[in-house]
Amino acid sequence: MIVSREITLTHKVTYLLKNKIFIICFFSFCKILNIQAIQNSAREAGKFKWQVITNAADPQIDFLRENKLIYALELSLNEYKNINLVNPQKKSTKLDANLPGQLHVTVVIDVFRVFTTASYVLGCNPTAYIITTKSAVISRLALNFQNPLLIGKAEIGAKLAYDIPNSPTRAEEVAITGRAVLHRTEAGARGIFLARESDIILVAGFVNAEATAEYIRKLDNPNITLIPMGHEAITPSLEDHVCAMYIAALINEKKVNIENFIPILRKGPGRYFFSEDQWQYPHEDFKRCLETGRYRFAIQAIVKNDYAILTRCEQNS
Repeated sequence: MIVSREITLTHKVTYLLKNKIFIICFFSFCKILNIQAIQNSAREAGKFKWQVITNAADPQIDFLRENKLIYALELSLNEYKNINLVNPQKKSTKLDANLPGQLHVTVVIDVFRVFTTASYVLGCNPTAYIITTKSAVISRLALNFQNPLLIGKAEIGAKLAYDIPNSPTRAEEVAITGRAVLHRTEAGARGIFLARESDIILVAGFVNAEATAEYIRKLDNPNITLIPMGHEAITPSLEDHVCAMYIAALINEKKVNIENFIPILRKGPGRYFFSEDQWQYPHEDFKRCLETGRYRFAIQAIVKNDYAILTRCEQNS
């Protein structure tokens, strides 16, 4: 029995080593062919052994495929020497200390849906825009404004009633201009607080990714950190990693087409937008969150203790 287990373990280790060698060779080849090879892998993923893909409607298969694409994207980001990627899902995650003579710029990414919604909100010129992780903070700050708009949903144990969910579609349906907006979210706001020691904190989704990259390119000697927040900052999510890759490429003045990722995003993290709960997750949100170049402004977050203020960050001259 012991010998049998050792043989089985040996086979497993040999299999993993073969796959690891294959992955290393594959991504070395991708680096030569530029990042476009990573996109092609999403469209023609069945050609590569490191992706277990079938046409079966199996959630477990989709989960494995998404995780392997995330890993592929992380490897592709190694191409950019001026950019660091931080995964906030690790409890011990800390950002690197600021380097002398460098401007530490952190981009917090949350595509589904907080920073897409934030772009829609700021496009309507609210009088103030505040974001936090706690309903108690929202309740406290709401007393300072007349007729504020409350966006989000209460966390477990909180009973605050919000006006609309965290949705760009719902944000388009309400009056925002001239009102203060108070927004509770888990992942996006947590990422902002994680980055509080940075010189500049920017928040982004696809809708303002180009403006974010353009803003960063005009900064003097920036040290750039990208933080894809994932699902509630608990597990990585493909859309945020794709957006990180997209922003990194734009900063380095390269073009990337994200269309090849849309089918798996629809079946995976975007499936909520095609469920029966259309009030919380309007199906229009899926398209809105993946639209590129809609807004021509970056968004800066300024941390104030237990909340942050979001403002439009106009382009440098």
